[in-house]
Amino acid sequence: MSSCIVAFREERKICWQEYITTKLGILKFDAFRTILNEVVLKNGKKLIVFAFFTKTLLYLQAKLNEYNIKTEIIYGDIKNRTERIENFRINETIKVLLSSEVGEGLDMQFCDALVNYDLPESHGSRTTNWKN
Repeated sequence: MSSCIVAFREERKICWQEYITTKLGILKFDAFRTILNEVVLKNGKKLIVFAFFTKTLLYLQAKLNEYNIKTEIIYGDIKNRTERIENFRINETIKVLLSSEVGEGLDMQFCDALVNYDLPESHGSRTTNWKN
C-alpha cells in the first residue's frame, strides 16, 4: 500500500482508508501538477509518468485531458505499444507518456523527465538504470 495510508478510529474501529486515500490522492495530483507545469507547460519538455496501477494511469489521462494536455498511454492490455511510444516520441503535441511496468527496459532517451506517480509495494519490483 505504497500510496495509501490506513487510519483507524479506536473507539469505533472504523477504517478511514478511503477518505484518507482520496485526500492524499488530491494532494499527490497537486504535487504532480507542479512538476507538470514546470516540465511540460513552462519548458515544453516531454515527461514519462510511471504508475503501478492501470486505474491510476486512466485517472491521470482523464485529468490531463481536462487541462488539454495530450497524452499517450501504455499498459499491459494495451495494443500497439511500440506504435504508441513512437507516436509519443515524434509527435510534438504529445508531451506526456503514461506507462505501467511494461515501460521498463525501453530506450527513452528522447524524454526529459520521469515521475513515479505511485511506487510498487516491493522495492525490488522496479529498478531504474540511468545513463547519460
